[in-house]
Amino acid sequence: MACENICAKVVNDSLHSCDSKGISGIEQRVKLINRCDITLSDWTVNRSLTPSACSHVITAYSGEDPADLNAVTIEGIPGKRLLNAAFPWSNGDFGINYTHTVNLFTGALTQLSICNLKALSEGAEVIAIIEQKFKGAAGVDAFLVYGWDQGLKLADGTFDHNENNGNLVIPLSSIDPDLEPYPPLVLLMTDYDTTKAFFDSL
Repeated sequence: MACENICAKVVNDSLHSCDSKGISGIEQRVKLINRCDITLSDWTVNRSLTPSACSHVITAYSGEDPADLNAVTIEGIPGKRLLNAAFPWSNGDFGINYTHTVNLFTGALTQLSICNLKALSEGAEVIAIIEQKFKGAAGVDAFLVYGWDQGLKLADGTFDHNENNGNLVIPLSSIDPDLEPYPPLVLLMTDYDTTKAFFDSL
């Protein structure tokens, strides 16, 4: 098979490094943005698999004010792992699909948490920006964006007053047939500090 007849090649070495050990978990603050509040032309997205410039990253937001995105902040309990993100993939007859999932801890069953649950059940679609505990060299791999292409929707779940100390956990996921075509995007605006400031401003 000639390489010019395929869509992509593996181009990056993956060598063991004592300075780049993986760390499990995510920071316990997630930002949700309704997809209807996102203007795609305001974002610079680079997805390239060329050997000289491999990238899978959002590098800029050109909107007037990040606050215009009306992001919602979800926080877990400090020191716990109540917020989580994952992305299994499946190799089907029509290609590879990724299922992005983000589990949200919303605390006690309050009217506000019920309203968020209801909004998601009535069609709200979001993207989620998470910060990994693993940051990468100089923090360049710290932030990931889940659900960019198809959005995250309310997944199957159950609330039980006798479980989770009466706290509500809302599972968000890519929902078949609207699965994601790619893994989560890295969010890197110049450097870690700039990206963290953008995240905090949402």
